[in-house]
Amino acid sequence: MEITEIRTCETKAWNALTQSGEALIPLLAKDCVMVFQGGMMLANESLLQVLSSDAFQPWSKYTITNDQVLPIDSNGSCALIVYKVSAERGKGDGEENVVFTALCSSIWRSYESNMGLKNWEMVSHQQTPV
Repeated sequence: MEITEIRTCETKAWNALTQSGEALIPLLAKDCVMVFQGGMMLANESLLQVLSSDAFQPWSKYTITNDQVLPIDSNGSCALIVYKVSAERGKGDGEENVVFTALCSSIWRSYESNMGLKNWEMVSHQQTPV
């Protein structure tokens, strides 16, 4: 496992979320689980519905700081990234943007593609607002 690979994966995930929720879906494992404030846990169809919803608001910008990558297994096929994020999205109607700051963690798992290439998929993501 390359630490830079996992950082790149997490950056790709946030970049996707600046486009749309649907842009994130190709980066997710089929068994991905996400946990958010207020006791919301999304998996399977509920996760896909939220990400595909017309109500999903993309982030306009984000900053990741204090990131650490930790291997989960000895063969380098699974890793945890923890970090702080500050993200912003437009509220619309001329109102000020909403700023969101949270401690986050994601678990990434490697798999071999049809072409024999190593790829990474997000298995879990959680956010704790600060």
